[in-house]
Amino acid sequence: MHWRAFATHARELTFCTAQKLLKPRVGSQPIPVVMCLWQRNEHLADILGNFEKQTCRTRIRLHFWNNNPAEAPLVESIVRSRQWSFPVEIKHSSENVGGIGRFYFAKELASKYPYVIFLDDDQRFAYPTTLESMSFHHRNKRITAFTSFRFKKGGTYWDRDVDRKRPHYCGTGGMICDSSIFMDAALYEVPVQYQFIEDLWLCYYAQKIKAWTLRGGKFTVYFIYDDKNQFKKLKKKKSEFLEYLRSQGWRA
Repeated sequence: MHWRAFATHARELTFCTAQKLLKPRVGSQPIPVVMCLWQRNEHLADILGNFEKQTCRTRIRLHFWNNNPAEAPLVESIVRSRQWSFPVEIKHSSENVGGIGRFYFAKELASKYPYVIFLDDDQRFAYPTTLESMSFHHRNKRITAFTSFRFKKGGTYWDRDVDRKRPHYCGTGGMICDSSIFMDAALYEVPVQYQFIEDLWLCYYAQKIKAWTLRGGKFTVYFIYDDKNQFKKLKKKKSEFLEYLRSQGWRA
């Protein structure tokens, strides 16, 4: 388990106790979750099992955006291999559009749910109460995430500090977001050369254009480390994109 998962363990337990989340709740509102699939379909059964262990499992509404059309049959077979405690909807993209695929799915869900939760396929919930804990972080016009950073003035994308109270950046993996933002047509106007850096674009759009609040959350996810992260090819692009967004007036 990643060190940050341990660091937030006490905060999550305190939060869960305060919200009375230590026992499953019955008859509450659905919890919509969107995940992008790309290169880790060998872990899909484990991902589904992780959701099955959540105390709120019967409230989960799971939505997969599959960016790997060649593996559509595999994805379908794994998902349909057994009966889960929650419905699973799958959309197969004709090409890899990157993480913005989750925005497309969230747009379809926005009229139905007040918020949406994003999780990456290399993340897992640390505790049985984690997903329900995330759902209690919903606030109008707010984005809350497990990963939250504040950029250093004049620095690169990588010059940053963990900041839960005043972040410039919230990672889409392990995020809960007011779903209304995904109905904005302008959100999908990310410059084409930066279309695979949708997480930074979302933060800019929410904070600069919409004047929304960003926060770090009191919930815990951990990472499954491998060599398949797409961000490794985008290290220089991320700093370049941050400078571009600063030139557009973002004080980050």
